[in-house]
Amino acid sequence: MSHPAAAWTPEKHFVGAVDVEAGAARNECWVKKKAMVLVLRASALLISFISFCVMVSVSDFTNYPALSYVFAITLVVIVYATVFVGIHGHEVRTGEVVISSKVAVWMNFLGDQLLALMLLSAGSAGAEAVTALRQEYMGPGVDKVTASVAMTFITFAALEAAALISTYNFSVYISKS
Repeated sequence: MSHPAAAWTPEKHFVGAVDVEAGAARNECWVKKKAMVLVLRASALLISFISFCVMVSVSDFTNYPALSYVFAITLVVIVYATVFVGIHGHEVRTGEVVISSKVAVWMNFLGDQLLALMLLSAGSAGAEAVTALRQEYMGPGVDKVTASVAMTFITFAALEAAALISTYNFSVYISKS
């Protein structure tokens, strides 16, 4: 039987300057990713809100189910982005953890992926409705609906970029589990 002291080596219990620098670099990279996701979600929030306001300014958009779908998904994205911009903004500003990392990784991954796909679906449905509307009508209402649908695709791009970062964070989390 070997002596317990024989298994101990200084390398196993020593944290050198290189390890501390690597840890600081990892932490800085993590903060940059969080800040980037915060900016992307804030962009999605702003663009969704503008899209929402433009769609609401058209009085009869509810007569078209595809446009109602765009409106509903935009509203869901506004709520989601508001909640997560608030949470991540608080975490970046104060350094406090609001949601545990285990829960946050899952919520970010699933929420970003699901809503990005829903935005793509809504934008596609809205584009089809705009094409049909342009064949029948011309006017400022159709132009507003077109702008709102275009903003849905821009919001998709911002949220999908956040989803890529969330997917990376999720895969790192899963590989460490």
